[in-house]
Amino acid sequence: MSQKPSRSILPSAIFLVVAVAISIGTAIPLRAQVANDCDRFHDPRYVYKAYIKSVYDGDTMTVDIDLGFRVWLHDEPLRLWGINTPEVKGEEKEAGLAVRDLVRSWIPDGSEVLIRTLKTSEGVDRTGSFHRYLAIVCPLSWSESINARLIREGKAEIDAPTQKERKVVLEYYERKDSE
Repeated sequence: MSQKPSRSILPSAIFLVVAVAISIGTAIPLRAQVANDCDRFHDPRYVYKAYIKSVYDGDTMTVDIDLGFRVWLHDEPLRLWGINTPEVKGEEKEAGLAVRDLVRSWIPDGSEVLIRTLKTSEGVDRTGSFHRYLAIVCPLSWSESINARLIREGKAEIDAPTQKERKVVLEYYERKDSE
């Protein structure tokens, strides 16, 4: 007389197949959506899911960052890497408000995005003035970053602290434009 196993392995096998199908069906296309832009620089370990809290101006926003394992950074200010948009105060106010409103229309508060933070050669997070993390921000449904789109549409200028970095930024956007 043969004994029946007390538990079937079928539910576990089905779960495994479903989990693989989900990861192939969602994770891979998601990576492909941002591959044109966000995967250009650095290690994929520095790509995070984030939610837009607010957009201050065309190149500055506040986000909540999901670091994984239920670890979050809340209300983190980001500066878009390599670009500068008009300010929302002073002489550029009118143009600055227009660009801010355009970015807000692209990524309204609550939008889910992927961000890629930049590292120094020593592996430290890069920050700009006011200690904002420098980042490339990619809306999930786009094939290019907010950074690249602002440059492409003529709403932002290249901004880099050194000639060497300016060259890197220019090469990045030139390749983006030619793809």
